[in-house]
Amino acid sequence: MRYSILIAAIVATASYAETDQLYPPLIPKEATPYVAPTPTQKKWALATCGILTESNQGRHDLLGSFTANQANKEAEQKLLARWWGDQNREDLLGTFQWIEAGGHRRGFDQLAHTLTKASPEQLKNFLSVVAGDNDKSNQVAIALKYKDEFGAKSIIAWDFDRYVALCGWGYLAGYLSEDEAWQRIMPVARLLQKTFSSWEDLGRNHIVGREFWSWEQTQDRGSVTLQSYKKLLTEPSSPWIKLKWDLDLSPPKPSANKSQTTPATGAGEVRLGGLPSGNMDLYASGNNGCIIRINGADVITVRRDKAGKARVGLQAGDLITVRLSDRFDINSFWMSCLTTNELFLFETSERWTSYIPADTEQWWLIKGAKQQKPAKFASNKREYVDLVKKSAATTPHYKYAQPICSVLNDGTRIAYVYYVVTRNDLIPKR
Repeated sequence: MRYSILIAAIVATASYAETDQLYPPLIPKEATPYVAPTPTQKKWALATCGILTESNQGRHDLLGSFTANQANKEAEQKLLARWWGDQNREDLLGTFQWIEAGGHRRGFDQLAHTLTKASPEQLKNFLSVVAGDNDKSNQVAIALKYKDEFGAKSIIAWDFDRYVALCGWGYLAGYLSEDEAWQRIMPVARLLQKTFSSWEDLGRNHIVGREFWSWEQTQDRGSVTLQSYKKLLTEPSSPWIKLKWDLDLSPPKPSANKSQTTPATGAGEVRLGGLPSGNMDLYASGNNGCIIRINGADVITVRRDKAGKARVGLQAGDLITVRLSDRFDINSFWMSCLTTNELFLFETSERWTSYIPADTEQWWLIKGAKQQKPAKFASNKREYVDLVKKSAATTPHYKYAQPICSVLNDGTRIAYVYYVVTRNDLIPKR
């Protein structure tokens, strides 16, 4: 308790603007249609989580580091549940969002910021408070030692190496398709290549991040992690030795003789099963001030008196989250998605989910949601539903679907719903 109070006292004397600026969307949306990476690019990307693969005695050339089969599927599901709390696909998507929104970097950066702003007296008092707690004193020591050296890099390798690994583990567990995994991995690989100068630089940041994460795990398996790091830097068969750090990771150019409707397992598959990124129009209406996010990024804010429109690019597995403000008892929301030539794709339905977020400050993160229940269609008797429908009816191909509403109330005026895009959603319906 004294630890938390002391941090609050120090923080009260400092601006958090600097810390907040460390969390823009670090993984940009691909600006071009997805084209599968080359075999060499895949090996390079998998090598970013090489320390984890080596520590787990896995293979560096396999997505997920082990063969995809039923036994490994069941084993990976158990491991994801045990270590990450991920029981299903939605939980895994929530974990991806958590990492993108700061992951363990937030804790490291907040502590580094606090220690930097502390006066000598505050710092002395702070160190005395944490002296009897191994975890906290370890984190303070790590932050003090590396805060200036790492700067804006923070412990990015620790967070995003695991992001890459999670994509592979999610694939083995059956929560992601192989293509979905690679579409998430490659932008992260490019981010890591841009952030660090070498495999050694990347690996060192990973090790420090792991030490910051857990004093207990550092005591238990820290030596294994360090041995894996050294082996990757020296073993002739290591991917870190075989692959140059500055390998070109640019997306390959689509082959001229490849169809844009290549099957999902094909090496030349175009993102969204043939619909390039940004080739869709999203229409929506709902509670005044209703906010729509896709994978945590703001897309549009809409009202009930006029339908809003946004040009988007969606792929299977993308997460649409909606925050409905105004009053809970009148919450209602409608949305449809069309191709730019106005072919209908999908719209709101009772397949959407009501939820209460674990943290209302980061409401778009569904991982760890306090409650979840299927959304339901809003009754025509509900106030303002007629206006939401009237606005929706002004959009192309309105299917007369009823607006939906959240059925969960956390005691505030706010309601939340989400939806995970499926492959079928991206197939035009005539």
